[in-house]
Amino acid sequence: MQICIAVHEHKYGSNTRAFDSDEGALGWRTEIAKENWEQEFPGKEVPGDDLIADEYFALMGERIGSEESFSYDLVELESGTGGKRALTVPSVHLNGTSRDELLRQVQNAGRAVWQARDALAKASPNARDYYPQGEQAFPAARAEHDRRARVLLEVEEELSQLAEAIDGA
Repeated sequence: MQICIAVHEHKYGSNTRAFDSDEGALGWRTEIAKENWEQEFPGKEVPGDDLIADEYFALMGERIGSEESFSYDLVELESGTGGKRALTVPSVHLNGTSRDELLRQVQNAGRAVWQARDALAKASPNARDYYPQGEQAFPAARAEHDRRARVLLEVEEELSQLAEAIDGA
């Protein structure tokens, strides 16, 4: 099953929503632009529904200091595992690596992935660096960034599950 995860980042933080299609995400993007147009661009002519979101986010991206952006990505959901993957857990035995050492290694790897996630978050794309390339450049960069963040999160979650399994072995 595929869902669409959309993220609206703004000066107060971010909002994330899930939709059953990209049309739902794009509809939300249009709603955001309509709700905020007058406040952000008082007196400026309001574009039609088919253009307002593109113009709103392009103009916001051009503003110095603006952190407003919108991105979305289609995600394939795994089914039947309760959100957890079946992991191959090492056997703790007399001829193998000790439980404490295995746990230490996995925990160190988890900390390194967390540090990578933190560094990646600090390298998040900003619309002002992409608008000269056209209105599709920033959403593409944001989607690529979000995919990298999701991969790191998946690795971190698997390492956490592995640590729990080793600790319980």
